[in-house]
Amino acid sequence: MPEMEVRKTPSDSNQAPKLTRASTHKARTGCITCKRRHIKCDEARPHCLNCRNGKRECEGYVTTAAKRARVPGAMQICWNSRPARGARDSRPSSSIQSTPLQETKLIPTTPDFRDGRSRLYFDEFVDLVRGPWMTASAASGAELWEATLPQLARSNETLRHAAIAVGAMSLWNRQSRLDGRDPRAPSPPTASTVGSATEPASADARYFDGVGYYCHSLKLQSRSGSLQDAVLLSVLLLTFETLRADRRAALHHVNHGLALLLAIATDHDGGRLDNLAPNPRPILESVASVFTHLAPQARSILNGRIGQCRPLPNFAEALRAQKQTMHSFTELVSRIPRCSAAVENIPAAFSSLEEFEEHWIAARHRQAAMEAMLVETVQTSGVLNTTSDAETHKFWIELMESPKLSQLCDHTSRLIEALAPAFEPLFNSIIMSDEVGSRRYLRAIHLRLQYLGTYAFGSPSKYLDFEALKARTPLFREYLSLVDLALRAARGGSDEPPAHQLSFHCDLAWNVFVITIFCRDPLVRDEALCRLRDYPGHDGLWDVRALYTLARRNRDVELANSVEGTPLQQWWRLWRREYVFEDAGGRVVFRHLERDASTGEWQLVEEAAEIRTDSDDVRWERQPLTGDGKLLMGSLVTF
Repeated sequence: MPEMEVRKTPSDSNQAPKLTRASTHKARTGCITCKRRHIKCDEARPHCLNCRNGKRECEGYVTTAAKRARVPGAMQICWNSRPARGARDSRPSSSIQSTPLQETKLIPTTPDFRDGRSRLYFDEFVDLVRGPWMTASAASGAELWEATLPQLARSNETLRHAAIAVGAMSLWNRQSRLDGRDPRAPSPPTASTVGSATEPASADARYFDGVGYYCHSLKLQSRSGSLQDAVLLSVLLLTFETLRADRRAALHHVNHGLALLLAIATDHDGGRLDNLAPNPRPILESVASVFTHLAPQARSILNGRIGQCRPLPNFAEALRAQKQTMHSFTELVSRIPRCSAAVENIPAAFSSLEEFEEHWIAARHRQAAMEAMLVETVQTSGVLNTTSDAETHKFWIELMESPKLSQLCDHTSRLIEALAPAFEPLFNSIIMSDEVGSRRYLRAIHLRLQYLGTYAFGSPSKYLDFEALKARTPLFREYLSLVDLALRAARGGSDEPPAHQLSFHCDLAWNVFVITIFCRDPLVRDEALCRLRDYPGHDGLWDVRALYTLARRNRDVELANSVEGTPLQQWWRLWRREYVFEDAGGRVVFRHLERDASTGEWQLVEEAAEIRTDSDDVRWERQPLTGDGKLLMGSLVTF
């Protein structure tokens, strides 16, 4: 059979052969989100346009774990996570002198990531803890977030898994809010949903990734038994649960974290403290600053219901066993003994924020001592066991007018007032010269807010005198103005992700709530109520929605109270208000006086409301007086 010669025509040569899928080069450089959704990625950097147009958050691109050159001069802190072996000097923890954190061993480390997603989560963690809101509000405690945790997480497998878990939960928290929904735990995927149209969305996948890394970090910690890992892990897991919006678990971490720190600080032979780090004092102080700041919040937030549980039970029991108080514990684990004399030697003008803070810490210690004396007086007075409104009213008047308290309040107020003239030139210079939103700018504002908060809200005797409290209205206005300035500076002209306005050192939400309760100017109270409603931050254990719900109900109580009596009589009735947060902040109990329409008498009533995450429609329901009408604070002031 003769061979046939096939000749190509011009039209044939212009037609490309049909390629099958197998013969087509498959791009593998698309973003993680498009790969998961099995759609074509345009590979735009840093975020693909497909995700942006679809209002999805682009998870970025998988990067190879190539070794990066070490930046000259960068410090990486690496402490051995294993307990130190060998002989140790036997000495009490209080005798250890503090030395700079930089004296610890510094070695270069390279983090080990399994894939691009874990690297993405770790980078998110670093951005979160080094964010301007976290570090500015932490002030002197910023070293923990800026250096210690990120660096140790790079070299320590247990801490790295916890850090990756925090980063995953931060991304989930942010995406949930961008989608217009409150962060709530999604339903776990089942075998029938995997690979189907109902498979968990990208944001929910991050949630489950975070839980997986969280559990693995706990598994690694149980194997190592490292004290240093346990202390730092308590901070990381607290951050994780806060972003997860699980306040019940966050309260457990605060409870056990404080108990652990107490065990270390009261170890008389110093063995536990030596195991913490070669230079243990700085790391102990940094971690303690987080937990001691959250302890007063945890006093007002019960994990269960009144009468069924106590705040921080493990820590309270440990304090009693060690014959310590909250105030003495704070002295053991803080910088106070080294700077207590600074408050008496105030310069004419502070030269730096660090210098002001040394004096400010000492002045705040005096304030804490006064508050501790108040708590002890209430505990031993017997007023917590009475059901008589007349006896309760008499006790508060006698306490606030007592010469001892008045003298202590006046002395503390003078010390705090003396700081203002020396700080004002430095503060004004930073506000006028520094870039808006810079770290120093934000830190100066937060220090001013801390100072103003203590000065305006921290003098109990001022709350007894109606005219003295009314005279503080300009301070409340200034505080609200500074809150606005701080939030605008942190946003930097754009909407800052709520997850990046997390702080365990910030009291802004609580102080704004206090203004809605105690300020005697109704316009300022309403302004504070609006600030609380729109507050984007997350301050420790506080649920801003719960604070706003209570403040809004108090507005109705203020209106009903204003119909009868002189301003002083109205103020005395408002003194009977009490509130407690139950179910880890998910339920609010509120007591106040209400006028009986039939008798005209003012009677104590109690209401409760469930805080809903999916609606602002809150229903207050009347309930019998808890504990036969005894002060609610009796369930809270247990240590």
